[in-house]
Order: sequence, then structure tokens, then C-alpha cells
Amino acid sequence: MRWLYGDVLEDNGRMQGLMHKLGFIAGERPPEPGLVRYESATDSLCVVPAQCRRSARSTWRGGGGWLG
Repeated sequence: MRWLYGDVLEDNGRMQGLMHKLGFIAGERPPEPGLVRYESATDSLCVVPAQCRRSARSTWRGGGGWLG
């Protein structure tokens, strides 16, 4: 899978904000009136927003937490 798409209602600002935080950009063509299509190449996504803010020295521990 190389691209991921998500359709969001135009008036759903909270979801649009989340899409931006996750690395999506608004596409040029909405699928239908009242929707915004967000898209991103899968290799450029930030799947866990907190992870994107961590320093390069932080490592993920498989047990479910961050070690700094």
C-alpha cells in the first residue's frame, strides 16, 4: 500500500486538524460536495502523533511506553 485516503466532512474541523497532525494533506478533488479528501503516501505518515514530537534519542519499548 503506497497511498492512504480519508474523506472528512467540510465542517468537521476537529477531524481535519487530526488529519493534518497525522501528516495528511487535502487533495485537489473532493469525492463529492461537502467532503474533503485527505491523502498521504504511507511512507510519510506519522502514525502516532506523540512519536513525531519525541526526540531522535527516544526509543519505543515494546511493552507500551517511551524511554527517553
